[in-house]
Amino acid sequence: MIKKVREFRDARRAIYYTDETWANKNMRPGRVWTDMSSRARLDVPSGKGARIIISHFGSRETGRVTGAGLLFKVKKKTGDYHGEMNSDVWLKWLATKVLPKICGGVLVIDRAPYHKKQTYESRPASSKMNKSQLAGWLEQQNAVPTNWPATWLQSKTVPQLREQAAKH
Repeated sequence: MIKKVREFRDARRAIYYTDETWANKNMRPGRVWTDMSSRARLDVPSGKGARIIISHFGSRETGRVTGAGLLFKVKKKTGDYHGEMNSDVWLKWLATKVLPKICGGVLVIDRAPYHKKQTYESRPASSKMNKSQLAGWLEQQNAVPTNWPATWLQSKTVPQLREQAAKH
């Protein structure tokens, strides 16, 4: 991963990073500065109340990208925010707000479970695929080499198709 990021930097590609977190309406610092002139204290219990999920992306060069944040109120009162930040929400945000703005850049993400959902289009070729399924997968992925003959489906073997699929 680090090697790939270095290659992208050397190629002068913009590198964007994304992450998400949560906050609740009663969050407060654990300590505050005071001039000791009053006995003021924070009586609101920290960690209680409605929560929101916040996600954004940016780069070293641009900072956070304007108009690309994701912010929504969590419906569940308990548990980790990962229960509501799911693949459907994340992929929709990615497609509508993130990808249109990175313009040839590279997006670095962590390994949160909802970041790794495989769609029909993104799934890798399976070792259980037969020859016609592999051929269909290669065509769908635009992974059929241009130097293969027009009769490649008849002339190539299953191991050759698997080898080509592994490259993609």
